[in-house]
Amino acid sequence: MFETTSYFPSLTTRAGELSAYDQCYAPVKDALIPIFTLTRNADTESLVDSAAALVAALDGRSAIVDFDPRPRKVTSLAEAAEKRRRANLRRAQSGQREGRPRSEKELANDAERLRRTEAFNESLTSLTEPSRGPFRWLELVGTFPELVPILRIVDAPTLRRQLEQTSLAGRPAAIRIRVSEGSEAAMVMQCADLIGPSAASLVLIIDAGNIWARVDSAVADVKSILLGLRAAIGEGFEDLTTVVLSTGFPRQPLRTLPAILPISDLTLHRRIAEDFDIRLGDYGSLPNRTEDTPARGWFPHVDLVTPDDWHISLFENNRDPKKYIDASRVIANKTEWAERAQCWGASVIEQVSRGVQIIDGKSFTHPAAWLTVRVNQHLSQMARRRR
Repeated sequence: MFETTSYFPSLTTRAGELSAYDQCYAPVKDALIPIFTLTRNADTESLVDSAAALVAALDGRSAIVDFDPRPRKVTSLAEAAEKRRRANLRRAQSGQREGRPRSEKELANDAERLRRTEAFNESLTSLTEPSRGPFRWLELVGTFPELVPILRIVDAPTLRRQLEQTSLAGRPAAIRIRVSEGSEAAMVMQCADLIGPSAASLVLIIDAGNIWARVDSAVADVKSILLGLRAAIGEGFEDLTTVVLSTGFPRQPLRTLPAILPISDLTLHRRIAEDFDIRLGDYGSLPNRTEDTPARGWFPHVDLVTPDDWHISLFENNRDPKKYIDASRVIANKTEWAERAQCWGASVIEQVSRGVQIIDGKSFTHPAAWLTVRVNQHLSQMARRRR
């Protein structure tokens, strides 16, 4: 399965990441199999709409899918009213005018958004419930032929039943083992007798998480899991499509780091590939944050992705959107600019370096837009690599 595919990037269906994939040229999309985590799409009431949006972007191609199990934060109408009351009190104390009252239409819209969020969280609960949730997930994904589900690792018996169900249905499936969760590898090994015969239709994903500044320990951890699986599964192990997934992009503030960062996911891959037949997986140059964090200012920076490195041009001018022009000029004048991928992301840098900050109706004056630029370059570069 996926015998000719060597690159498996992990993304989410958040607008910026899905756009980075969508902007990839067709040959790039043809050369990779994305691993998408479904997240809530706008104000929808279930993940079905997110899956449908993903399928539209795939345009007939395949993707492996998981979902974000975290419920969305719910603010009741009473809590919202209390926040507005306190805000008006602070305004009055500082001599400012009170904010205008919410209109009936606005209050009705607030109530509808709350209803949809509660409905979404309820549908999410149905997928995360231990006994039936994994099978409801298979049912959801089963309505989309392009999508390959990542099985839910709740316990070994539930994993066995999922493997049996997908095998009987004749559909491929994926298993993601997080290195940070030691029990997951153990539960997968308990199902080795089922994995071996179905190996040709399974994708095994070993997720090492963020490996910035810890490549050596990540290599040891991943090899240990793979050795255990190879011993447990036996001959069928070689028939698995095995992906080692990681992200080497640091979580630290970029202004504290060197301007050139080696793509350590490649180092991890090379070292493990000495002993195992594996495919490259990464988080598309994102640091794989597990929680949304509120913005507390930002320094404008533009990143160039070359075959082995990330090049960062950053200006310590807090929240100055014009500095993206200067950062783009620095990037476009680097010797390494010649190593850029011919892709949408590189074309954006080139245009902004000439002073253009609105391209096809999109403004390139804030960090989110530039993350999309970097991810698009990264996908385009890594898809060109050979195993």
